[in-house]
Amino acid sequence: MNETIERSYAKLNLALDVLCRREDGYHELSMIMQAIDLCDIVTVRKRLTADILISCDKPYIPTDERNIAYKAAKAFMNELGESFGVDIDIQKNIPVGGGLAGGSANAASVLLGLNKLANLPFDHQKLSEIGKNVGADVPFCMAAQLAEGKYCALAEGIGEVLTPISPLCDVIYVLVKPKFSVSTKWVYGHLDVSKISKRPDIKQVIAGVEACDIAQIAKNTANVLEGVTIGRYPLIEKLKNDMRSNGARLSLMSGSGSTVFGVFDDKRKAYKAFEHFEKTQGFVFIRESKNACLQGNFCADSRVDTPRFTAECVP
Repeated sequence: MNETIERSYAKLNLALDVLCRREDGYHELSMIMQAIDLCDIVTVRKRLTADILISCDKPYIPTDERNIAYKAAKAFMNELGESFGVDIDIQKNIPVGGGLAGGSANAASVLLGLNKLANLPFDHQKLSEIGKNVGADVPFCMAAQLAEGKYCALAEGIGEVLTPISPLCDVIYVLVKPKFSVSTKWVYGHLDVSKISKRPDIKQVIAGVEACDIAQIAKNTANVLEGVTIGRYPLIEKLKNDMRSNGARLSLMSGSGSTVFGVFDDKRKAYKAFEHFEKTQGFVFIRESKNACLQGNFCADSRVDTPRFTAECVP
């Protein structure tokens, strides 16, 4: 095998709690993470010279050592103990700086792709260990890709300790990323764990997810990072309120932001919300949680069955 094409699935945080700051500088987390069928397409192919070359269809994405996909390739080669040349081409559909783990998903795709090109020297556990050192969300993204996007898990530790749970189903997601991006490092750097006033009830959220009970999830969930991000970007609170006023049964910020998502159980209301937001926001996405596509194609690869979305503006 000289080439493999991987789908990098985005994630949403159905709940996010920060328990404490660890001695190593990271934060101890407890999160419910749900993969969704919004994906980048990553092509990994061998090359004759021993270089790691990255290309991307978005000019604002770095294609050198700053790209986490490059870091993933380097980490894989170091663990393998030998190097071979590789071209990594990324077709970006997941918006940057939106709290959707697009970069981590690309890194996961590179690790899975390289493992195939190297004739599977590492099992999933070993690949996850490599990925964890590249980015905390990489193990989740890898599991999501192996499950073809149908994956949900309780994520603990720094996000790498995963306990799979049944994915939320029979709902429609509407995502809105405003015309600005948020730095995850900045958000965690300004988080005061002692001042968190509302935390999610993780056990109750898990029960709601497994029962596909949006009301139970909404009653018990929270994203504790919202307090930091909304303090600087109040538009996020407005987007959450607009999402609910347009029929969302649940609305949260994903990760450290800036993406806001709504969970709907009424397709008509979901489309109405999509049409409302696409008039003003930089990126809007709609997707049913089932296999059936609601409308349209957005990936360059025509074999990828994908949902309707608007183009991302440059961050």
